[in-house]
Amino acid sequence: MSTCVICGLTMYQVRRCKLTVGFHKFPTEPVQRQAWVDFCAGGGVLDDSTKVSGSICSDHFEEECFRGDGKRVSEPGKRHVLNDGAVPTIWEGALQRKLEQRVARMQQRIEQKSMVESQKKFLPMLVKAEKVCRICAFEDTLHDLTLGQNADHGRKFSSLTAIEIDATAPWLCEGCLARLNDAYDFVQACVEAENRRKSLLVIKREEDEMHEEPMVEARDEPAGQNQAEDHSEF
Repeated sequence: MSTCVICGLTMYQVRRCKLTVGFHKFPTEPVQRQAWVDFCAGGGVLDDSTKVSGSICSDHFEEECFRGDGKRVSEPGKRHVLNDGAVPTIWEGALQRKLEQRVARMQQRIEQKSMVESQKKFLPMLVKAEKVCRICAFEDTLHDLTLGQNADHGRKFSSLTAIEIDATAPWLCEGCLARLNDAYDFVQACVEAENRRKSLLVIKREEDEMHEEPMVEARDEPAGQNQAEDHSEF
């Protein structure tokens, strides 16, 4: 498989990322070949294998190096053809940067997909492991308090415990559900009884105030008046 000796671009990457780029083997013409060797040597990528079977991708050549009105990128289905004597002069090409960006995005998508798949595998196991009654932990007939038909039970549970029911552990068994309803009814009965008691106390207090007799003040009469009344009787 062809590989660029400068940037490391492979034919697999070209096909995978759908890049319009070609690969060019080192020329056999001595002068041109030496120019290619010198360019590679300047970047420290030249070795014996490069001289024999190395290739350079078209991203390292200027526009005027290609046949067809100086087009670097050939039309679909056509090969990239270099002019005679063409020499690479671009060390870091635009397609190389584009490829690096694509590879980075692909790697990011792969990591995100892997993370999502891991979460999907983990969450069902977590829910399955917790699918028991949240009170007694028995695997009896369970009722999901997050469902619409059980919303009233969920409201009672939250009212008594100040705990909000969520999807992590929404189940109550038949026995605990019955105890929940009994407890709620008992609390309601206590509240209603207390309200009645307070109402009766208010009524009784008002009645007592209505039947309470007014206080009569005792006044001292003059002594002479009392004596006169006593003599008149004789």
